Amino acid sequence: MINVRKVAPFALGSIRKAGHKVGAIASGLGLAAILGGCSGTPPSDLGVEGDRLKPCPDKPNCVNSFASKDDTDHHIQPLAAAQPQQTWQMLQTLISETGNATIVSQSEGYMRVEYKSSLFGFVDDVEFLLAPEAKQIDVRSASRMGYSDLGVNRERIDEIRAALADK
Repeated sequence: MINVRKVAPFALGSIRKAGHKVGAIASGLGLAAILGGCSGTPPSDLGVEGDRLKPCPDKPNCVNSFASKDDTDHHIQPLAAAQPQQTWQMLQTLISETGNATIVSQSEGYMRVEYKSSLFGFVDDVEFLLAPEAKQIDVRSASRMGYSDLGVNRERIDEIRAALADK
């Protein structure tokens, strides 16, 4: 016969530990579901204004090649395009091959792309504007939510720049 008094405390402790683990996992999944569902509404005012992309908001979660060079939080160099049409085609191919990017809107010399983070599903809106006469592609990359992006948007544009240079 099993002595319940000797086994019960061990079993009860194990059940409590398992219960805490299940609770922690459920809490984590709940937080991920909440954050994943909070990708935000796409801004309605994106696109080209005159011959420029929309300015960045007053938060350090956006970079824009039209921002003043003195604005070190937001300014980023445009993408070089010595052969504008060829570079534009390479950019489109590069984005279409990126697993977390979706081309949402495209017209002659303009493209809007949504990048979705893999962990929580945060969405960043990235815009490209071809300026063939200047032999460049202007860029704007901004987080939809939050205050800081910890440099993610700047890093993304720099990675795109490097990838285009390698082709």
